[in-house]
Amino acid sequence: MSRKHVRCICHKPFAVVQYREVGEPWADVWVRWRERPGRVKAFGPTLMARADVVGEVEKYTWCIEHYQQTGDAHMEAFAREELPQAQALLQRLDAEGWIFDRDPQAGTPNLYTIRPWLTRATAEELLTKWLAAVHGVHQPKFEWDRPAIFVRSM
Repeated sequence: MSRKHVRCICHKPFAVVQYREVGEPWADVWVRWRERPGRVKAFGPTLMARADVVGEVEKYTWCIEHYQQTGDAHMEAFAREELPQAQALLQRLDAEGWIFDRDPQAGTPNLYTIRPWLTRATAEELLTKWLAAVHGVHQPKFEWDRPAIFVRSM
């Protein structure tokens, strides 16, 4: 079985060879591969590490406390509505190790990993699992394009 070449474009530092160990909490990655002659599949998944999900939980917890003090009932209600969803996502991630949107037609799926930070190795591992489970692409060979600009999360 030949390996499918998957072209990846990302504006995070780990997309560059010398920055393989740089950790990021999240990254937008554009991936594309040739399904058959004349047909290219392209998706823009958002990869999220555990640090990003933990940050969401902490953000909504802080918002509830802050907006109680300031008396902003609308924003407090919004944070109370979002907090259980973020906590449920974190619990599911801790239980399963990695999760993602299973809709193969979703152009921008969310892929989550239990790893604390995203590195190139973590991104490739997560993309490999998603490509195999959703698109039937096994043993992909990743080719990373060097971005013209970098975007740091922190």
